[in-house]
Order: sequence, then structure tokens, then C-alpha cells
Amino acid sequence: MKKTSSTLGGELRRFAICIPALLVLSVMPANGAQILWDVEAEFSVDNGNPNGAWSYGYAFAISPGYVMHLFDSTDPLDVGPYGLESWRMTSGITPALVHNPQDHAVTIQSITWPAHSTSFHPGAFNAAPGYEDTYAIYRWTAPMGGSYTIDASFSNYHSASTEVHVIRNAVDALFSGGTVSSYQSVPLTLSAGETIDFAVGNGGDSGANDTTGIAATISAVPEPGSITLLVCGLLAGLICWRRGR
Repeated sequence: MKKTSSTLGGELRRFAICIPALLVLSVMPANGAQILWDVEAEFSVDNGNPNGAWSYGYAFAISPGYVMHLFDSTDPLDVGPYGLESWRMTSGITPALVHNPQDHAVTIQSITWPAHSTSFHPGAFNAAPGYEDTYAIYRWTAPMGGSYTIDASFSNYHSASTEVHVIRNAVDALFSGGTVSSYQSVPLTLSAGETIDFAVGNGGDSGANDTTGIAATISAVPEPGSITLLVCGLLAGLICWRRGR
């Protein structure tokens, strides 16, 4: 069937409607760039340390400029038979990070890890000599410059009396609280390579029973220019559609 000029004109108009959407797609993050990071969903003992944007370690103090040392062992020790995963030091039980990747909760003695949960435990009496007062840390490193928000909550998995902290670049304390607490940040402008630490300390006691749950996400915030372009693209598409009717 031969296309008339009016038919061709209609097809051209419909194609014009698609142009703004194509322009918007052209400025979207390439290669499926990640915009949300989740401490639990991305926990891994198989990918090494660091693991993507996440790294797992400990520090002897959290005074400005402290150094985080990486955990070097994934030996789960006493929690392994229950299907839990762990990052810790080769010597000593604590400090440590523990992950329950299973679809059900796990209780060991009087500690319960909910399904799909992460926790950390500061150095305690069962740590290697000299490591009794260390902080356990989940560290996130910004893979690219941009604006980010942080959403973190901390919970008591045992009878913990811990202190929790969110720290930028091992210098700036964004938040400090008790075992059961939460933090939601305003948008933060970060350069590639800047770090956000989630740290737990023993609160000045022996560190016994200090298993503390952590749920944390970091989200990339769309740049205002991208939002403006999206709105303009939608408006342009609407105008083209109305004119094409």
C-alpha cells in the first residue's frame, strides 16, 4: 500500500515525539552506572577486600586522621556452621563483621541475626592481645564525584552497649549515637575516592555481647541539570504530540 504525504507526515511527527526521550537517554549514566549501594546486599567474602566500593576493617581509634586496617580472614569460626559469613582478623575472634545471607533468622546462644542482615562487633576481651578496644568498620569509597545521601540504622542484636559513628574521610564525624540509633544525611557533595565509614566501638566496657546490627545504603542524587533536561524533554514531547494530533 502506497504511503500518502499525510501518512508520511504523521510518521515524521511521531518520530519527532521520540527525539526528546532519546536526548534524555543520551545523558543517563552509561554502562548501567550504579546509583545505590547497600551494605548488606553487597556484602561478600568471595570478592576479596576491598569488595567494589566496600571495604572491611578495623581501627585502633577514631580520632581525626585514623587509619583503617583491612581484615585479612574470612574464617567464620563459630558462626560458620550456621550459614553465616564473616570478615575478621586471622588472630582473635573480634573485632569482626558478620553477615546472614539466608532467608531465615539465625540464633546462636542469645544472639539473633535476622534474615539478610549485617552486623559488626568491636574488639572485646576475646580479641588478640592489644586489639581489645578496636573499632569494627564498614567503609564505602565514592567511585565517582557527585551528590550522595546516606541512610543508616543501628540495632541491638544481643545486650550491646556500643557507640556507633558515621565518619567522612576518617576526619569529619557526621553522626555519633548509641547502639539503637539512626542517621539520614542531607545531600553530600563527594569527590571520587572520598570515604564514608560506619564504625562501632565497645562504649568503654569489655566489649562482651556487643554485636550490633547495621543497615545502611548510600544513594547517588541526580544532578539538577539532569532533572531539568528530563522535564524539558517531557514537555517537548508533549508539545510535539499535541501538534501531531
